[in-house]
Amino acid sequence: MNAAGRVERAAWDAAAPAALATHMRASLAAAGNAEAAMLEAALACLRRSISARPRRRAALELLAADALITQACEDAVSQGPDVLAERSTTICARLGALLAEAGE
Repeated sequence: MNAAGRVERAAWDAAAPAALATHMRASLAAAGNAEAAMLEAALACLRRSISARPRRRAALELLAADALITQACEDAVSQGPDVLAERSTTICARLGALLAEAGE
């Protein structure tokens, strides 16, 4: 199942609110629907949340980022502990870089 299919499954399984599911789909489509797209889409959501004005507009971005990162981790778990370790390291590094970028 590709990244878009996994987001569809996650949105369905979690009974995600329509606005969140729609935003996740759009963010993922913009990132290219590849394996790495879930993390890229999550990071794009986080970047938008950092610059969101008024601040309450950041909520949907944060929820979508959380859901996309969670799905990326769930996928890694299903592939085994080595994949989870690698994916977790990548996620932490990319989040750290994003926070450093935002703090500049």
